[in-house]
Amino acid sequence: LVFFKNDLLEQEIISKNRHRKNVINLMAEGTIDNLSIKDFSLQTGNSTSLSIVGNVNGLPDSEKLFLDIAANRIITTSSDINSFITLPETINVPENIVLSGNFKGSPTTFEYKLYAGTNRGRVIALGSFYKMDSQKPGYKLAAKIDEFDLGFILKNDQLGNINIGANISGEGFDPE
Repeated sequence: LVFFKNDLLEQEIISKNRHRKNVINLMAEGTIDNLSIKDFSLQTGNSTSLSIVGNVNGLPDSEKLFLDIAANRIITTSSDINSFITLPETINVPENIVLSGNFKGSPTTFEYKLYAGTNRGRVIALGSFYKMDSQKPGYKLAAKIDEFDLGFILKNDQLGNINIGANISGEGFDPE
């Protein structure tokens, strides 16, 4: 990529990792407007990997874009994340992280599911956004956080584990 756009080296994530070995596998079939991704996998860092499958329809016309993507697994560690990016000094990253989820829809109307499991707690979220191209976009969210070690994440010994569930729905993002 740097060969085609050499100013990418100015980006922190690229400059910090330009000598890192990455293994990418892609198995897909179809045309650009109807692409079936049978397997997209990436291995990078010491222990980061991801696996994605799904369908991409409507390209190159962004107005017709429709995605049905499943991240079967994304696995990483705090040491890999810290080698990829620089985080604020006030933030700790859990040592082990496993993610999975899916995204289905267009840029203006979509549904998602996310599972994040760490050695410092779990997060499950599912929801939808709709009418994102209107004056009052809508949203729904159901989330559950279990045994999430907020004190560790925020480097604050006065905070401990949190358990919380939330259901949120509404229209618009104007706080008034």
